[in-house]
Amino acid sequence: MKMQRRFGLLVFAALVALAVASIATATVIHEGKGAGQARLGQIDTSVARFLGKHTGLQRDPNYGSRVVYVTDFGTKRAGRYPCEMLSNSTHRVFQFSFNSPVYVTARGIKVGSSEADLTSAYPGMKRSHTPKFDHYVLGARPYTDFWVLNSTKRVYQVIVRSK
Repeated sequence: MKMQRRFGLLVFAALVALAVASIATATVIHEGKGAGQARLGQIDTSVARFLGKHTGLQRDPNYGSRVVYVTDFGTKRAGRYPCEMLSNSTHRVFQFSFNSPVYVTARGIKVGSSEADLTSAYPGMKRSHTPKFDHYVLGARPYTDFWVLNSTKRVYQVIVRSK
């Protein structure tokens, strides 16, 4: 009987250690600033080493004649990378888009958090409603945006941007 109790305690301790380790591996989103050591305004090649495995710097065709570079981080799942970074023609970062629960704000909000948790963690945010999303904006330049998918009432994307 004592052996079973000890084994049970050992298994419990191992599960707690795994839970703590998974929390510790999350990268903290700093509202209006960036994530981890990566910050808005830094040079994109310097920031890339802070965020890990990436696709490399590529010109983003979505901006027409404006020169914008995009760097994707992590492994693409369901058509999205966990993190995307945008920089301007001088290679200064102006936006981070977080598409994965691996990135979490200091107040515990991440992709997949409920809209109720978001509004309780950040009361008084400006909200815009569209047919597909509820868009919440925190701060005034630089901003942190939270996009909530209307069909699930869950955070779909977190964006930290200077423009």
